[in-house]
Amino acid sequence: MTMNDNEILFMTAALAISDTQEGGSGCIDSVDPFVAELGRGGLSEKQVWGCELSLARSGHIYIRNCDINDVDPTWQRALEFMITGYGFKWLLIRKHGKTQYSKWAGDIKKTITECHMKGISTVAEWAKELGLPLALVNRIIVAENLL
Repeated sequence: MTMNDNEILFMTAALAISDTQEGGSGCIDSVDPFVAELGRGGLSEKQVWGCELSLARSGHIYIRNCDINDVDPTWQRALEFMITGYGFKWLLIRKHGKTQYSKWAGDIKKTITECHMKGISTVAEWAKELGLPLALVNRIIVAENLL
């Protein structure tokens, strides 16, 4: 899927909001600040909902409590959502490049194996071993489905 400018703005804002308000989990539990942020970028709530629905259908996000195949066409209110592993991967590659992302993913896989052999089983310890931020390690683990 090739994203349009509004969808790129949506995904970038979702990650930023997640980092500041949701501890980097990728969950947007309160959509009002998110919609307000995108409104400052020029998007109406109807446009935000359109992006949300499109990105859910492409697998970049998961909308909670919503069957995206049976949506009321008149609905225009944004809903709570989560960035999926696919969405995290897309965001990280867009921000850091495919080469850097692949290096990190390989290093994380190797470190997980090595740490398990040493009896180290927490993501925080793996991030420490790698010298990488915990949120980044968590996102790559989700994106690569490593756990």
